[in-house]
Amino acid sequence: LGRIQIKKTDGTLILNSLNASDSNASIKGLEFDKSLIKYQMYYSGNAECNDKGYVYLFFPDPNNLNQMKLTFMQEPDIIVSCPSGYKTL
Repeated sequence: LGRIQIKKTDGTLILNSLNASDSNASIKGLEFDKSLIKYQMYYSGNAECNDKGYVYLFFPDPNNLNQMKLTFMQEPDIIVSCPSGYKTL
């Protein structure tokens, strides 16, 4: 299970799920890839606006375990009921 805090570069808070309960965690772990280098998770922030998809967590340099990288692959889907102006995180 994962929780996330997202801020703009100016420090403005966009999303904070750090205090979410386990049942409401927006990130759920799935599995390691076949090479055991990347860990695959599923993110669902606002499914109605297609704000969902797979997150991959990995160390870009296996010799430096102090820096991790996240990659988000949004699910291709048709948005039906998203409020005007909504932007996917």
